[in-house]
Amino acid sequence: MDELSRIWFRTECRDRLRNAQGNAFQDLFADLMELAFPTDFQSIRPYGNQGDQKCDGYLASSKTVFQVYAPRTMKQAQLIAKAREDFGGAVHHWRGRMAVWAFVHNDREGLPPEACKVIHDLSAQVPGVSIEVWGQSDIETTALTLSGDALTRVFGPAPTDRSLEELRYDRLGDVLRSIKRLPPPPIAEIRPVSVEKLEANAFSDDVLYLLRRGRRKEALVVTLLGDWPTPGFAEELAESFRQRYAELKALPGITADEIFGSLQDHTRGSEPLSDPASRPRCLPY
Repeated sequence: MDELSRIWFRTECRDRLRNAQGNAFQDLFADLMELAFPTDFQSIRPYGNQGDQKCDGYLASSKTVFQVYAPRTMKQAQLIAKAREDFGGAVHHWRGRMAVWAFVHNDREGLPPEACKVIHDLSAQVPGVSIEVWGQSDIETTALTLSGDALTRVFGPAPTDRSLEELRYDRLGDVLRSIKRLPPPPIAEIRPVSVEKLEANAFSDDVLYLLRRGRRKEALVVTLLGDWPTPGFAEELAESFRQRYAELKALPGITADEIFGSLQDHTRGSEPLSDPASRPRCLPY
């Protein structure tokens, strides 16, 4: 796995974890754990009136019971009540088989302090059971221990240095055709984005790396758009991105990396692209 693929997988994993909620987050967690700990980790599903017995996954080697909590909005009172209920249920159903209780959550900013205290204090109720709290960064760390083939099974094929360098008109044209277009305002001017502006946007190093790598194909994009047979095509693409950027920028608390990831989703268009070199995170815009 080369550097481009590694960084693409890391940003894709980060975005998926950031955007997933509820069952989608739990399924992603289980998929990654099953690949990271084959024959050891078992995903637990509800079964009839037995339910899941307060266990979403079990790591047999360490006797770890995982409980996943991924609501749309994290509220401290509900979080504390959920943790107490699930821990008590896990102790009841898994006593003798549980040495570690791991609370897995999707709050990218971490748990509130009082909730963190309550969760860690639960271990005092049951001697011999320790408590772990897993956030998105812990899951990401586990994911990045996987091989490229394993990561591809979860996130799809990643671009490589070679595939990016070999990107040609036909595949790039497919990408541009798939992107939603909007009529531009009467006066619209498309200007290239300067390196200084990219760095001023507070992007992470990973996102900056992907953008810089993509700029190596900037001339190809400019030439292709200049030769495009449909008048106004480039302006319609630009307006589509301007409007989507304005929508994202208006969201409270959104970060530069989150805006970047959402714009990449916008770039994916309506048609799936099978060529890894055409994956939108690596294309210059």
